[in-house]
Amino acid sequence: MKVFSLFLILCLLHCYPEPPGEEDLPFLYSEAAIKEALGESGNLRKLTNYAESLSTDLESLKRSEKSKVTDSEISRYASKEKKPKGFGWEDTDAIDRFRESIRIRIVWTKLFSRAGLKAEEKKTLPSLDLLSRLDLTRSPVFGNPKGKAVWVVVEWSDFLCHFCKETHPASEKIRNSHPEEIVWYHKDYPLDPDSEEGIFPLALSRCLWNRSKSLYWKESGNLYKNGQKISEKKLSPYEVCSDEGKLEKYNVLTLSDHREALELGIQSIPRFWVNGRWITGALDEKKWKKILNETK
Repeated sequence: MKVFSLFLILCLLHCYPEPPGEEDLPFLYSEAAIKEALGESGNLRKLTNYAESLSTDLESLKRSEKSKVTDSEISRYASKEKKPKGFGWEDTDAIDRFRESIRIRIVWTKLFSRAGLKAEEKKTLPSLDLLSRLDLTRSPVFGNPKGKAVWVVVEWSDFLCHFCKETHPASEKIRNSHPEEIVWYHKDYPLDPDSEEGIFPLALSRCLWNRSKSLYWKESGNLYKNGQKISEKKLSPYEVCSDEGKLEKYNVLTLSDHREALELGIQSIPRFWVNGRWITGALDEKKWKKILNETK
């Protein structure tokens, strides 16, 4: 009887499941996979709908879930993670950043699971030989491809893409800050390649590039700002590209870029290739400077 009582006490102390607040996830999605999934408009809609089903919005739900992640949860997953390059336990700032990245990945992995979504870990995209595999002969380009550039950037984006629009001001500032050191190619990636409205702003931009190289870069910001209106009305605000019939030939270029991107394995935007390194998602000026510094 004493043995049974002792067993019962030990079981109560050590066999009780984890607190219900700590959801046991079999794995965490990587930052790259999360950014890739969030870049797909369909996934973002599903997450938004899930949040609304809980009578809240996605941003508020994310903050709420973030506050619920415990230190023990972070430690449990952190112990299984490969530490970032240059990571040292004596660097408290690095530890804080590492743990915070784990916290955010826990939140998104939980939300994806509850909303019935998956963030696929993509195969490594081609790097060193990428430029030789791309058709850049008719792509808009900033800088001198025949010069001695420090950085070569290839961007895939769409004027109807929210995260692309967020990134554009920082990208523009970075380009203009390094006019002699950057060669920057733009490749079209329409989010809706199956409709005329979906490819119209990109086709219009290709017309601008064909008519005036400087006008293309000058008006990129306005195309992001007014892209939806231009798309819905299928109306060009530019006199040099006002003939809609002639714009059809530029549709071919836009769709060709899209097919090329799919063959490379690109499935979300904005996507950048910088001196062999792939970057996904919205970027601000601080992140751009960090990327340039790391890819010299």
